[in-house]
Amino acid sequence: MVVVAENSVVVQLTDLPSRLLAQPGMDDVLARLREGHDATIDGAWGSSATLAAVAFSQQAPNSILVVLAHEKDVDEFAADAAAFGVETQSFPAWSALPRELSIIDPILGNRLRILRAFESDAPPKIVVTTIQALLQPVPSRAARSVASQTLTVGTELDLQELTKWLVEHGFERVTAIELPGEFSIHGGIVDVFSPDTSDPFRIELFGDEIESIRLFNVESQRKVKDLSEIVVSIVTPMSTDVVETGEISIGVQSTKKSADSSALSNLNASALDSLPHGAWVVLLDLAEIVNEGKRYLDRMADPRGLFTVSSTLERCTRQPYVSMAPLLAESGSPTCHLKIESIERFGGPKGEALQELARVVQQDETVLIACHNEAARMRLSELMSEVFLGGDDNATTENRDGPSSPDNSGNATSKTTDPKKRRSKQSPPEAKTATPAASVKILPPLPALPASRAVMDAAAGGGS
Repeated sequence: MVVVAENSVVVQLTDLPSRLLAQPGMDDVLARLREGHDATIDGAWGSSATLAAVAFSQQAPNSILVVLAHEKDVDEFAADAAAFGVETQSFPAWSALPRELSIIDPILGNRLRILRAFESDAPPKIVVTTIQALLQPVPSRAARSVASQTLTVGTELDLQELTKWLVEHGFERVTAIELPGEFSIHGGIVDVFSPDTSDPFRIELFGDEIESIRLFNVESQRKVKDLSEIVVSIVTPMSTDVVETGEISIGVQSTKKSADSSALSNLNASALDSLPHGAWVVLLDLAEIVNEGKRYLDRMADPRGLFTVSSTLERCTRQPYVSMAPLLAESGSPTCHLKIESIERFGGPKGEALQELARVVQQDETVLIACHNEAARMRLSELMSEVFLGGDDNATTENRDGPSSPDNSGNATSKTTDPKKRRSKQSPPEAKTATPAASVKILPPLPALPASRAVMDAAAGGGS
């Protein structure tokens, strides 16, 4: 639930990021980041931390890298960011370190895909990752360049040489491609599903000349995008021994095959080295990031090949970065204090929660309640009419179209870990109360919106 001043013209969740930037202290934080320094935000927990990251992405000159302590929080962060109007990409970690590199490994493919996106002309707006993913190394830019082929429209292609190169690097020739690491050839049409792309690409030849290249959907076979060129990057599977040097254990190629050899020894670079120029880093709860990183390394039987926590954070802080935490920050850098309050007062039955809401909302404030689906929104409209208006004919209820699904709603910005409390706070749809000079608006259903998190007083000096 988000409480904002009526004159702030906030009518939907996507309006909130720009409204947050107007809060006291935010100008100082942004000025520090633009100058290449660090800053601190406290009082940021649950969806409010996501809201702040989305707000920064509107101001950052390039990508925002968000570092979390726990893998389980990545999907929730992405869902919150989508509710605030930004689609994120994730840089994943291996849950169990691979014994060898394989082009059909989806985690490896996703990691390579993000590295390529960072190095592209249009890097992603927000990438979400974990400390564990950053501790795990990646192929260096030079290594990926050596193991790549660039195919360009208008140039000649030796089909035999391409086939040989793909097979030598672990690709499987099939009749019709379905998965990364597969390719097919039918006359002058070549389909390749590279591990570092989300969609396969199709090359059409006219004789030996590449006439067209396009990405296509593997299921529908429909064109996704025309390309002038495509780069196929491959990490060659190999067994290696490792040697330890300095801050990181890095791999050196060896012909000796050991039973405990790790694929990580074929990787010797940090993903942070591929961040685009001007990227900002957001560290969500630095203390927990450090603790979780150390716990992760302690659990490893052999941590060789992994970066240390200190070296990883040192790389993070080479970029302009902001540290966010739920508690009061102890930092010499400029601090912005977000006004976040618990919504435990709304943890009872829905009728009682709405009565409490009516008591606390100020006359110049608007309360936005986001629902998961149409059924939840309609039920909440009925409850609001009963609680606020008592069936008053002056009540106005407006319903917007939205997808219908089982009742499973949640507030926009606040976290509750107790499932029973979460269910009791689930609230649905669009209704305005007759409270003088104040209103409660229920937003249309949002896709995959997580359950509630925190109350943010987005009105400067207002109450919740």
